[in-house]
Amino acid sequence: MIEAAGLSKKGLRQENQDSLLINHYKKLFIVADGMGGHNAGQLASTIAIKSAERFFENNYNKYPDKAQLVVQSMSAANKAVFEHTSLYPETLGMGTTMTFMHMDDDGVAYIGHVGDSRAYLINVNGISQLTDDHSYVGELLRNGGITEEDALNHPQRNLLMRAIGCAPQVDIDVVTHEVHMGDIILLCTDGLFNMVSNDEISHIVLENPVKDAVDILVDSALKSGGSDNVTVVLVKK
Repeated sequence: MIEAAGLSKKGLRQENQDSLLINHYKKLFIVADGMGGHNAGQLASTIAIKSAERFFENNYNKYPDKAQLVVQSMSAANKAVFEHTSLYPETLGMGTTMTFMHMDDDGVAYIGHVGDSRAYLINVNGISQLTDDHSYVGELLRNGGITEEDALNHPQRNLLMRAIGCAPQVDIDVVTHEVHMGDIILLCTDGLFNMVSNDEISHIVLENPVKDAVDILVDSALKSGGSDNVTVVLVKK
């Protein structure tokens, strides 16, 4: 039995380009942070999530290897967004991040990832990031070129090296993690972790029921001066 809740708010932006999905029946959870002007970011994240969910549901029994199903579902999302830009040139350049999780009946989480949204594991031992940011700043961090504090204020912190829908094909990371009773998986867009520290995120999640925690996390990001869209999904086993 798992418990899940999610929330997305636009913050000080004119529109919310983030999207989320909670599919209890298939134990499928997604966050996406769209990019592109004139509502194209919202369109990209929406198309991506709907396409990924449709492929996942339609092909669930065809893929005994659920990691492969995650990859193919996200590839379908990439194709759908890219093909949309071919049909509607005014949306050219739109794309989206995507962090996609399926939890099987044995409690194994299959997490697919493109972009700089994130998945975290939170439990009594603390908080750990399960995904790598596909961003210019993320690469600098991994190479030791800058510190985490530098990354928060870097002028190119929003520059993505990989996104859904910007090319005919995209490399997709997949992480497999065994989830134990009491563990919580957090999926979120950068509007959360750019404004709320890991310690504060962990404290909020561990000290509150799941449904309350998503509200508190989003409000904390906005009250900290966050101007970006903020999207959070929590899944607790």
